[in-house]
Amino acid sequence: MGSSGAVYADVTASQELIDDACARLTEAMAALEGNEFIAPEINVLYNGAAIGENALVEAGNSEAVFTVDFGEGAMIKSNNYTVSDENGI
Repeated sequence: MGSSGAVYADVTASQELIDDACARLTEAMAALEGNEFIAPEINVLYNGAAIGENALVEAGNSEAVFTVDFGEGAMIKSNNYTVSDENGI
């Protein structure tokens, strides 16, 4: 029993191997049913209010606190934040 990819690449694979690979792929697809990928809807918030792309935020002499809302159920493995054009940091 090889991987489905190996069976696909093997032009001499037996019908039994092809049927087995097909059955395993069908089972894997069925296991994903109801677990569709949820893409994040990214919103950057400043003091709880959403700010747009390329927004200019002036915090004066106080601290600027930003949060990120990805949307409920979003599937994210990791994230990184960077800033550009910062002054006085």
